[in-house]
Amino acid sequence: MKIEYRPCRITVKERTKYGTSVTLHEGLFHCWAFEQWVHTPLMRDEVGGQMQSTYGIIELRTGEVRMFSPDQIQFLDSKSDEYVFTEANHPIRQAITVVRDELLKHGDLYDGFLASISGTLKKIPAGIGLYDVAEKILDGLIGEE
Repeated sequence: MKIEYRPCRITVKERTKYGTSVTLHEGLFHCWAFEQWVHTPLMRDEVGGQMQSTYGIIELRTGEVRMFSPDQIQFLDSKSDEYVFTEANHPIRQAITVVRDELLKHGDLYDGFLASISGTLKKIPAGIGLYDVAEKILDGLIGEE
């Protein structure tokens, strides 16, 4: 199993005698941790029993490792984009994401797009408008020269 750290922002709100202070931290999310305990009622009408809390283990920029409640954690990456939530337009969005990710790697696909754009630009006559240039580049990329 591969451990994947996720960048996140943590918002800590604390009550002070002057109001509420808010502190922001940035760090890497490592994993979820669960804490269980038995609560013994001390006052009348208090409920006792098995209790559980969930915490995120976060490595802060300072190197300090702390636990934060899930409602304090905001992930800065977009992992939810990798999952299917609706059927509408998802295949197009997924294809665009794949092409974008491959282009960002500056690999063969990047070189191919670059060569296609360069080849199309060489065929464009002088004095043509920018909209027409853009249209010719797009036509060249999709193979409609």
